Amino acid sequence: MTALPLLFTIPLLTITSALVMYRFNGRRQMLKFDLIQFIYGFIVSPILFVCFKSFAFVLVKNELGLSLSINQLFLLDTIVSVILLYIYGFVVIHSLTTSFKLVLLKDPLADLFEYSEYFHLWLSHVVIWVGSALLLSIISIANIFFPFSFGPSKPLFFTSLGIATVVGVMIFISTLLSDPQQRNYLRIMKLLFGIFFFVHAGIYFAFDPAWNMPYILYWSTFTIFTTLVTCSLFAHRSQRATNFFNRFKYKKGWDFRAELLQPKKKSKK
Repeated sequence: MTALPLLFTIPLLTITSALVMYRFNGRRQMLKFDLIQFIYGFIVSPILFVCFKSFAFVLVKNELGLSLSINQLFLLDTIVSVILLYIYGFVVIHSLTTSFKLVLLKDPLADLFEYSEYFHLWLSHVVIWVGSALLLSIISIANIFFPFSFGPSKPLFFTSLGIATVVGVMIFISTLLSDPQQRNYLRIMKLLFGIFFFVHAGIYFAFDPAWNMPYILYWSTFTIFTTLVTCSLFAHRSQRATNFFNRFKYKKGWDFRAELLQPKKKSKK
């Protein structure tokens, strides 16, 4: 019974702190969110998420005395996590719309569309791609220290690398399709690809992983970033490649190579 009081105390203190902070709404901003709403969405809610998951695990595993298998525990954790993630999604939506409301209270003539573009055209795209690349790299690096117990299979190994190459091209196309045409987005993404490529290259020279299936996650991830860097460096130099990538862009008349090579003019207000 020792874990339950602690699991109750942390959410109670967290909710109490959130209620105390509520009266400071509308005073400061953090990443275009109202500061208090940012704390609700990105600090308070994740703490409660972990607490509720821990509470469910301790309750079922220790307090109720149920002997569940690993698969049953995984299913229970998945159900609880999905429910909490749906709730968390609406909490973030509420925090964002509340921030909009607070902006209008300060300035009834504020341009909410321009205000919201910060999240859609800049922040969300960069965070999604950086977070995905970071998560993929963590899994890849973990494979260096915890190799699989696969037997040697060159055909399967090279097939996996071929699939990774296709995935890299698809990610590059997705990056182009998600281009918000704001703040040198494509240049930042190319820099991101280069950084993760050099990280994996440095890991290769430091640990010298074998060229076989036990390290397939590392080599597949390395192949993905190699493909992304190759596309970033050479795609705009080939007219055929430019025409190929232009097919995936929904905006009529959009020229991928011209957009990469020509800096945008700043609009005068």
